Amino acid sequence: MSYTDSIHMGNGKTKMRVMAFSFKIPDSNTFNMYCPSLKISAYGKNEKEAKEMMIFSLENFAMDFSELKPKQRIQALINLGWKKDAIKTKDYSRSFIDANGELQGFSEEAIEEVKEFEMYV
Repeated sequence: MSYTDSIHMGNGKTKMRVMAFSFKIPDSNTFNMYCPSLKISAYGKNEKEAKEMMIFSLENFAMDFSELKPKQRIQALINLGWKKDAIKTKDYSRSFIDANGELQGFSEEAIEEVKEFEMYV
């Protein structure tokens, strides 16, 4: 199973579907979340706090992103490593889980849970 984060821009609205995963650093008392496709991280004393901070951070990203001009949005996505869908001209995607279901860049032992976030701006 592969997973691809996606952003669709059209009709004055932006739809984001991104993955974040939670993990705990062994020598730390904090829970952490990371959204690799947007390079956004969050943390908290517990998983609930980390998730709330991630949602807050994603909402802030979405608001800032929506205020950019169309060409600036495209450049911001390119800078984050996103690619434009060749068929759907308003869709952008970035994959972090390969065709074998492996999360790229992190060991399986470090990841506690993968969460999916979907929001509209």
